[in-house]
Amino acid sequence: MSLVGMMSRATWAGIFASVSLTLVSPSWAQTDDQIAAARAAADAGANSFEAGNWEKAIGYFERAEALVHSPVHLWYIAQASAKLGRLVVAKERCVKVRREGLPEGASSGRIAAYEGCESLIREIEGRLASLTIEVSGLPDDAEFEVLRNGAKVPSAIVGVPAPIDPGTYTLAGRANGFKADELKVHLSESERKLVTLRFISDPTASLTPETTSGSETKPAPAAATAPVDSRRGGFRAGPPIGSYLAWVIGAGAIGAGIGMGVHSIGLGNQLDDICMGSRTNCRKDVYELSTTQKVESDRRTFEILSVVGYGVGGAAILTGFAIWAFHPAPTPIAKIDHFEVHPIIGMGRLDLVGTF
Repeated sequence: MSLVGMMSRATWAGIFASVSLTLVSPSWAQTDDQIAAARAAADAGANSFEAGNWEKAIGYFERAEALVHSPVHLWYIAQASAKLGRLVVAKERCVKVRREGLPEGASSGRIAAYEGCESLIREIEGRLASLTIEVSGLPDDAEFEVLRNGAKVPSAIVGVPAPIDPGTYTLAGRANGFKADELKVHLSESERKLVTLRFISDPTASLTPETTSGSETKPAPAAATAPVDSRRGGFRAGPPIGSYLAWVIGAGAIGAGIGMGVHSIGLGNQLDDICMGSRTNCRKDVYELSTTQKVESDRRTFEILSVVGYGVGGAAILTGFAIWAFHPAPTPIAKIDHFEVHPIIGMGRLDLVGTF
């Protein structure tokens, strides 16, 4: 029986609760919105996992992991993948958790993820199949490609006993002037097989241009995905919060500058009244001289503060636009054909999580 089957419902409830508390942030640049969204996605993933909906659980936890890294996310993805028979994916996720280790003071959720992955790796290693693909019938320097269930197999895997999920596979091969007919192979758990793709001459067969040039063929981008350069942001995206903050500071500084300027003008009018319209003709007695000097000093002080306010405000506003212009653009999002929205209600909180 697997680790999941042996654990009690109460144990899982505790682990589910810990998911929201074990998010590991690899960068200060992550926002509160990203962390909150990751927590909500992890909660939804835990609920789907508990309900036995493995595909949805994987989807939710992959979204959470894309926002904020946590070993707990990887553990849940590994457990759900193992339930679906995707043993290679499950093992690799757990290997990542094991490599991170347990830092001092690790949370209960992280400890459970580490220990759970240790057990799951041992279980999976006893179930993984192994397939070695060899080729024959080709010139020594011939370029070729091997297809497994229609997908290209990296050339480095050919001739290597590669771990593979148990199941049935269709193999085929092609090269310039050669082809290998389809070959079906079935592997049970723990089974190891070696198969040989035999190429025969076929003048009509050829490789794709990408393979001929020495690089692996990459799948064409989906038509629904808009080409967006994610390296630059500019004014194509909405202003970030830093821009708004700079603009608020700038507006406040300019407002203060205006107030200081108005007060400076008022002091100037007061000085004109004391001097009876002509500051140069003020009487030079001791009382008038001390009064005019004080008023003039205050007027100059507020005039300088007004200029400083305008300067600081203008610089802050320009800084806001600079932050907007150079902040990274959002990741391009593919066209959504279907989505579901689920409410997540907890103690003192209400979240909405969507499946796309």
